Amino acid sequence: MAYIDNTRRNMHSPAELTLCLTPNECRIILPAIKKAVEKAKLKYEKYYDIHCAGEASTRQQDLMYTSEEVMKTLRNIQTVAEEIITLFERR
Repeated sequence: MAYIDNTRRNMHSPAELTLCLTPNECRIILPAIKKAVEKAKLKYEKYYDIHCAGEASTRQQDLMYTSEEVMKTLRNIQTVAEEIITLFERR
């Protein structure tokens, strides 16, 4: 069962929200995470291509940076979910 854990992680953040998932829950949400990663990747590539062509407006560059952060965050979530699944499969 998933739950949110309010724990102190570092000195910069007094209480960071942590989502705790079981391996079965990770298996369930992994396909949705993969789809979200692909969607964010396509959006990033779109704005990156405009940026590389030298035709990007300030707004488009901001969207490129934002979509890059979203893509990286989702990839990190995907990696952690995959690690949880593999760790518990070994047991």
